[in-house]
Amino acid sequence: MLPEDFKEWPADGEIDIMEHAGNNPDSVHITVHTEKNNHARHMQVTRISHVENSQGEFHVYALEWTAECIKGYIDGDLKYIYENDGRNDPETWPFDKPFYVKLNLALGAFSVTSIGWMRNTCLLFMK
Repeated sequence: MLPEDFKEWPADGEIDIMEHAGNNPDSVHITVHTEKNNHARHMQVTRISHVENSQGEFHVYALEWTAECIKGYIDGDLKYIYENDGRNDPETWPFDKPFYVKLNLALGAFSVTSIGWMRNTCLLFMK
């Protein structure tokens, strides 16, 4: 999720309800990105959960977002909590404004270890 008034990452905040890399089939990431907490600073606040048969079965990914915290769920089970530190600091809590849900399919992004995997995937989409 990205804010309606998105200008700059990670300062504006990002919420990954579900992120999945095809080369790690049963791992699902739930992540919050902020100016202080992001992978570029090696301070990412993420949870990687094992989801059996994540590519072959349907699963429910949910987000509960309040002024106090952001909670991530997989199939009804609480997997992630990111708490508001209460300091009114946009570098740690930029989540006090409307966000859009962003759906994307990223090919060749992080954790791709095989060009063959990417080539085969691209060919499937091009048919």
